[in-house]
Amino acid sequence: MINDIVRCLLRDRELVRSILPECKNDFRNIIMKEGIDESVANVDLRLEERYFLNERNIGEGVDDKTTKGEENNKCFGGVVLTSEDGLIVCKNTLDSRIDLAYQHMLPTIRTNLFH
Repeated sequence: MINDIVRCLLRDRELVRSILPECKNDFRNIIMKEGIDESVANVDLRLEERYFLNERNIGEGVDDKTTKGEENNKCFGGVVLTSEDGLIVCKNTLDSRIDLAYQHMLPTIRTNLFH
């Protein structure tokens, strides 16, 4: 069985808790549909109840006093899924999605600015 830990903002705790069973079923269905080994389909998602993500405020920039570790725990919303041993981290926060979109669009931005 795969044991994963889900972290979210404190204000999103009840919403995340309410959809965890549906997430487990969706994951199991995707694994079965893709024909991946059935043993991978057994996942236990546990909501982290002690350490929540910190909420980022609009207008709040990266401060010189903020360490990289503290910055990684701030977000506007979403979840961070971590394997039980902490070796695998999947960030699905609004901040990480915006960063991915920015990185994807960077070549187009450069072309438009410099050509």
